[in-house]
Amino acid sequence: MRVLMWKSYARNLRKLLQLIYQQLPASITVPSSVSFAAGEFKTNIHVTVGDITPGQNYKVKISLPEEMVTIDQTSDKVITVYRDYTFSSLGTGTFKSAAMAEEGEDFTTWEVEVQKADQISWYKAMNLYEKGYNIVFKVNEANEVTVESQPAWKHASYGEVFVSGKGALEDGVITVKLSHDVPNVGGFGEFKEILYLPAK
Repeated sequence: MRVLMWKSYARNLRKLLQLIYQQLPASITVPSSVSFAAGEFKTNIHVTVGDITPGQNYKVKISLPEEMVTIDQTSDKVITVYRDYTFSSLGTGTFKSAAMAEEGEDFTTWEVEVQKADQISWYKAMNLYEKGYNIVFKVNEANEVTVESQPAWKHASYGEVFVSGKGALEDGVITVKLSHDVPNVGGFGEFKEILYLPAK
């Protein structure tokens, strides 16, 4: 995390650092001082992040007095510190896709590595439609599934295609209806997609 500071603010810097620290958990620390290199009129505050709760946003509002406003004349800065969930492999599952089916077929099927978040019921299908594009299926306590808009594959003419949609998890099978869209261009339609999770 960086906060741009001008050299004329140095005399009030300790007050600013204390303000940041008071709004962060103990696992996120800020330096007690900062220095300017010779001939430099700006510097950065570097923040160290330790063991924070995955999936949680830590929003910090830094309010500066008028005499300390930044170069863009902003007196308030909101900084977000975030740690992603960690995932572990469940094994190999099966994916049935109506979107990728050949003409005259209902589905095409292939195997896929499936990972699960260690802290929550989120499933990640690795390289699902194309290598380098992992798709996350978020499952809530009611076994409702949400696929938030995320890049899934690349079209030769239109570039990245995003998928999004909703569905349900039942007996180890995730069934969703996913829209395949190119932002600000158009879409290919909505398709029934089925992910069979690896057997436990």
